[in-house]
Amino acid sequence: MSPADQPEKRKALIEEGFCVFESILNEEMLSRVTCASNRLLDAQDKEHFEKQKSTGSLICVYDDPFFADLVGWQPALDALNSLGYVAPKFSTGFVISKPPHSPPLFWHQDWWGWEHPHSYTPNPQQIFLMYYLVDTTPKNGCLRLIPGSHLHRHPLHDISEAHTEEIRLAEDVTSPAYLDHPDEMDVCVKAGDVVMGDSRLLPVKPKVLLMDEPCSALDPKGTEAVEELIWELRGQYTILIVTHNMAQARRASEECIFYAAGQSDRTQPN
Repeated sequence: MSPADQPEKRKALIEEGFCVFESILNEEMLSRVTCASNRLLDAQDKEHFEKQKSTGSLICVYDDPFFADLVGWQPALDALNSLGYVAPKFSTGFVISKPPHSPPLFWHQDWWGWEHPHSYTPNPQQIFLMYYLVDTTPKNGCLRLIPGSHLHRHPLHDISEAHTEEIRLAEDVTSPAYLDHPDEMDVCVKAGDVVMGDSRLLPVKPKVLLMDEPCSALDPKGTEAVEELIWELRGQYTILIVTHNMAQARRASEECIFYAAGQSDRTQPN
């Protein structure tokens, strides 16, 4: 490791456990990564998504030739270099895409070397790079994590082991693995940004679900199932729905805002 020429970001990585580099992907590369990710998502069968209800999807890209371009993407390597990492080694990567009506993401950390004493030093032993293909805010489920949880013992470290089948299936969303915590914070980013973080860090679930035309391609039976799910989830999340179906807006919401000709009208559904 060489001296960092981004001391503030380096400090954030060491102390908080993460830092954000903006606009690492240009428009062309962002489009290419989006297309490659959609290709992999479209290739998955229903069983894959059933097994990954909490994460939405978890598609390994290790053997996909395109992602070699992303691993060797020079702006990202330059960002790592600016943190003092001049010879990074790739381990693996995944495409994760959470549908808006999916269960919450479980608390977890992805470090595997806790038996080694280096795991208890300030310097990261492994860094994750999270590339974002869309803008994220608390309204559509941005990354949420607990700063400093990579260096200090946290009560959530005592929950049951993450990444088990039971956890991935989200069979019991009342488990502490899914619940909010007062120490959590939002990390809002733009499409093309990358979050670099210590693999020991604890990320968490979103509080708000944004559903953009969730029933646009569904038959009446499918629409009914989605609307029932919305009502089942309303105690766990704030849910925002964008729809052109006026009847659905009244059926599936506790409060509606109608827009017409640039004017808005707020009403309580009957």
